[in-house]
Amino acid sequence: MCDIVVEKGDMLAEPRRKLLLDRIARQGFATLDELVKSLGVSESTVRRDLEALDLAGVVKRTHGGAVFAASEARAMPAFDERTASATLEKRAIGQAAAALIDDGTRSCSTAGRPPSRSPGPCSADPSRS
Repeated sequence: MCDIVVEKGDMLAEPRRKLLLDRIARQGFATLDELVKSLGVSESTVRRDLEALDLAGVVKRTHGGAVFAASEARAMPAFDERTASATLEKRAIGQAAAALIDDGTRSCSTAGRPPSRSPGPCSADPSRS
């Protein structure tokens, strides 16, 4: 892989953003640190460039870097597939967890579960659930 390193201040915003986009598209992601080093510019400059590319919809800023927007779009169906897969196993996990809760104790867990699969609202009032 060939990295182009330029002197600070030698590159205008548009060509620099093109280089950023090319690197992120090629790798699927890039860290802020590697972008700073490869372009020889400040973190502030890279952050501004990533913000502009994010607003243009071609990258998605993340903590510490950016991902190529097309990579993120391809990842979404995998979530839908995971939601519908292993339903028997997920139900067994839920039943095992329920067995650990004492009678009369209320518990509600929705993290990682789509609202459409949630058992319903949790309430401190036993007559409401």
